Amino acid sequence: MKTIIVSGFLGSGKTTFINHILGFSKNTLVLENEFGDVSIDSMLIKSDDIIEINSGCICCGLKSDFKEIIHKIDKDQFEYIIIEPTGIAKLTDILDVLKDEENLQIQKCVTIVDCDSYICFHEDFGEFFNDQIKNADIIYITNIENLEEEKIDEVKKSIEQFNPNAIIHKEDFRKMNPDDIVSEFDDNKKQEKHECSCHNHGHGHKCCGKHHHEHHEHSHEDSKFKTNVQKNLKFDSKEELEKFVNKEGIVRAKGNVELLDKKVFVSKTLSGIEISDSTNDSDDFVIIEVNNG
Repeated sequence: MKTIIVSGFLGSGKTTFINHILGFSKNTLVLENEFGDVSIDSMLIKSDDIIEINSGCICCGLKSDFKEIIHKIDKDQFEYIIIEPTGIAKLTDILDVLKDEENLQIQKCVTIVDCDSYICFHEDFGEFFNDQIKNADIIYITNIENLEEEKIDEVKKSIEQFNPNAIIHKEDFRKMNPDDIVSEFDDNKKQEKHECSCHNHGHGHKCCGKHHHEHHEHSHEDSKFKTNVQKNLKFDSKEELEKFVNKEGIVRAKGNVELLDKKVFVSKTLSGIEISDSTNDSDDFVIIEVNNG
């Protein structure tokens, strides 16, 4: 099965990218890994063929669970797998887990980089953040709408120093033709970097929709961050909401809240807060913050 890994630090736009390219093949399975107990991103993915692996990282504590799931996927049903690791996973660790998986043929590693938060993340979380850049085949720079061209070029040059071999796109991927994006996945000129032999393990499990796998072992990345889920949050004003999510230490927050008697979806990154109409009935709001103690 052709495999595309879509990595990127917290809030970079991985889920938006996946939704933009979904549809290039009807036989595509999305494997979604969330750091916390609740998977918000899986609710946002526009596909019925999605597997959720929550409460840890597939490169460490959930490695055995992840391998078991891979072995059970019906190779004849799916041509492509898109793997979205948790935003605090090291891409080298993900590749190490996948290197011996005979069911998978890794086409490309894609990393999404938030331009506006680049300097902050580079300085504060270099170990994880830079690893995702160094090991990418294709890099998309996001959150460029309100930035000057000079700032975008500065970030691009910095990325090139970490990874001079990657294809780097500084245009908004949402304005790009999905077919053009996907065409780069099948370009084999760099495939030897991640190539796996492609054989079938012979396990006959047919994935027919959304599945959920939980695990509660936490390992290396997890010690730097902590997550909590709050339910049924209500705010009487946008200012009250902003004050809540902008508390010191919070690097990512997402989920549904009630704002002025209306359910809305809130996505908070270091670049700002986005509020949109809610698309599901969930009452969960996930907060990821730096673990200071």
